[in-house]
Amino acid sequence: MNQRWLIRPRGRAAILLSALVWSTGGVTIKLCSWTAAQIVFGRAFSATLVLWVWLKRPPFRRNGSFVAGSLSYAATTFLFIFANKLTTAGNAIFLQNLAPVWVMMLGPLILGERATRRELWSVPISVMGCLLFFVGDLSLQYRTGNIIATLASICYALMIISFRKLSFRDSLSASFYGNVIIMLIVLMMGITPISFAPMDVAAVIYLGAFEQVGATVLFLLGIMEVSALEGSLLLLFEPVLSPLWCFLLLGERMTIGAIVGATLIITATLWRVATARRSRKGDSTAAIP
Repeated sequence: MNQRWLIRPRGRAAILLSALVWSTGGVTIKLCSWTAAQIVFGRAFSATLVLWVWLKRPPFRRNGSFVAGSLSYAATTFLFIFANKLTTAGNAIFLQNLAPVWVMMLGPLILGERATRRELWSVPISVMGCLLFFVGDLSLQYRTGNIIATLASICYALMIISFRKLSFRDSLSASFYGNVIIMLIVLMMGITPISFAPMDVAAVIYLGAFEQVGATVLFLLGIMEVSALEGSLLLLFEPVLSPLWCFLLLGERMTIGAIVGATLIITATLWRVATARRSRKGDSTAAIP
């Protein structure tokens, strides 16, 4: 009996858990009184310390996937932050989550992974769901910010594809050097003195050690078992869950469009996972002599 179909559900579960952890980043940032630059530096510093202790001198690989993974990791973070400064937060989040579109286009060229029929249907449905979150915010007057956010989505896709090609340890090493790049850039840009209020310090430690490193570990465990496109589609649960945390902890209410969008994303994802599982069960049953 072919047991391969049993592995993929575990991979999907790991990626969904990573989306859950990543989704707590927005509300944690709002609870921290530091500036954006201070939070970015503190989060990267915390993540770097955890990865250094875990990996014990993270290796640096001189290959394209490793370098691309480190650079795209750092670029995604910075471009998303700058996009938030130039356009609405809704535009930035929606446009960054166009990543599955780029993965669908680049996956066959870089990884040789072609989209299944279920994924081809899921991409436009899921992207439409993201759009409905922020349909009232989209505006042409924020053109520069929108362009930067779109670039962030391309970098996000490249990060997913790069990590798909690397081993688990090398992917963590790439994220380590990505965080080092982030800290160097923030230092070159200049950073104001940081206050060390217990709540702010706890928030930054959580963002680095758990929201970044913990979620990355879960994502890497999952992406080893599923295609880059399926992984990027499952990560769309992050923008679905982020406003839920804000509602529960900060009292920010979701719009009707956000509720409909979340329903579309969840429905498309559950349909794809359920049909894929039935298909693999059928394949494994057919393989029994």
